[in-house]
Amino acid sequence: MTLTDKAGPQTRSRQLRAEVGRFGVIGGLGWLVDTLTFNFFLNILGLASVRSGLLASTIAIAFNYLGHRYWTYRSSATVSRSREVGLFALFSVIGMAIQNGVLAISHYGFGYTSAWADNIAKNMVGLGAATVFRFWAYRNLVFHVTHQSPADAR
Repeated sequence: MTLTDKAGPQTRSRQLRAEVGRFGVIGGLGWLVDTLTFNFFLNILGLASVRSGLLASTIAIAFNYLGHRYWTYRSSATVSRSREVGLFALFSVIGMAIQNGVLAISHYGFGYTSAWADNIAKNMVGLGAATVFRFWAYRNLVFHVTHQSPADAR
């Protein structure tokens, strides 16, 4: 039974908690991928802060798609995989813009240029805002399944 089926409030609440938990696990692993690659690009390769952030976010987005498609939302059917990937990429890029926009404002707007400040701006403040947006978008627009009753399917 899914969240859109006629389940009781306790069942829907339990299902939502499980979904949020899976989303959080994939998100946490994606954050780890993002943070490690960001710091690799920034501190080892010496790339600029925002460039490092964009590259790291792109790698994390690919990781997150696979995790969400094959674990978080594995039971959601898709009409078109290319449409799903396209929407996931679109909303991920919007989330990336939110996350790295916070980094750019902090780094260039407020002048907080240390690696520590860049990490707080990108990986705490920016990521928090982007995560709320991504959960809503992935759940409602990317992996959403419309269920029909047998009578509606005729």
